[in-house]
Amino acid sequence: MSLFRLFVVSILLAGIGLSARPARAASVTWGLPTWENREGTNLRLDLLNRQDCLNDATATFAVSVVGASSSAVLELWAGTNCDTLANRTGSGAAKTCTQLTDSVSAYNIVGSLPVKVRFQNMVKPFDASGEGSAATCDLEKSSGLVTRTLYFVVYDSGSTESQATGTKQWTFKYDVKAPAPPTKISAGSGEQSLVPHFTPPSGETNLLRYRFYCSEVGSPPAGGDDPGTAGTSTGGTTGTDVDAAAGADSGDAAGSGGTTTTSTGTAGTAGTTTTPTDPNCTSTVLVPGKAPATGAIDCGEVGAQGSSSGETRPVLENGTTYVVAIAAEDTAYNVGVLSALACGTPQDVTGFYEAYREAGGQAGGGYCSFGPPRRGAWGALSALLVAACALLRRRR
Repeated sequence: MSLFRLFVVSILLAGIGLSARPARAASVTWGLPTWENREGTNLRLDLLNRQDCLNDATATFAVSVVGASSSAVLELWAGTNCDTLANRTGSGAAKTCTQLTDSVSAYNIVGSLPVKVRFQNMVKPFDASGEGSAATCDLEKSSGLVTRTLYFVVYDSGSTESQATGTKQWTFKYDVKAPAPPTKISAGSGEQSLVPHFTPPSGETNLLRYRFYCSEVGSPPAGGDDPGTAGTSTGGTTGTDVDAAAGADSGDAAGSGGTTTTSTGTAGTAGTTTTPTDPNCTSTVLVPGKAPATGAIDCGEVGAQGSSSGETRPVLENGTTYVVAIAAEDTAYNVGVLSALACGTPQDVTGFYEAYREAGGQAGGGYCSFGPPRRGAWGALSALLVAACALLRRRR
């Protein structure tokens, strides 16, 4: 075989060998995130809410990459199936992921690399570009808890071919919409408490509880439920009546009389009046549609499941009229704005035993040791109880 033919065969074999070489595989490992700019204690790492979004909460992951080529890059994405290129680069409904970080070289990572991810980017719509902001927190269209997965993507920057497959991903949930308040609020009386009744908000899929806020009746704050001020009616200025001068004695015709001009002003526009359900049920600290202000009494709560009423804690004073409003809270710990106001007056509630004793009953020492009350209907009731006990003893 000539040297030329040997050279051509060698080139062909080398080409076949190169094309058959498997793609380089890289492995990616990472640790659970540490969060900054979150409020509260005992917060779950994988459950975030609206306040986290507004606070620009930021997670830091320690990421390690081993076996990547010199042209490999690392990116973090959030969404669905983000390890598939088409889901990252598509448009419209074909794009199911949003990019969280810029590309960094995966080849030069020594040990672990701290990678910061902003929650405002994690909740961006998939077709949004640029960095997330506080305004991003209002763009979520889904209701209730939303689930997304964070992907650690390593691929060749030239061929876009993935170099890490089967990497463990991180799933998180969020709800950046505070729930609407309940409606049709009313309040009954309890002992040192109120008993609110309400209609649950519709369309809320992950309610946790209803929170009750109380205050004494008082004048509403500026911009609250107080009526608007009527507009001022200002009329125009009346015109002056001017007559023409009379003609001269030379026989000229008398001058024509002047025209009286009257201008009537337009009445002012009345101010807007907001009338609460009960005009006497107002508060200085509880304003419907707003968060409870400092000074409101956090007077209790009731679980949301199946609830349309509840009772406040016994922290109120009997005989004093109070205002109560209700805010809904969801499982991501978003607390919504206050409902309309309702008023009620806690009253002393006399129980059966208290009423019995007040009526003269002498019970004590066991369930069948009743003494006869002194008078009235309670005497008849006591006699029935004594007879029942005697019958029970006879049967023993």
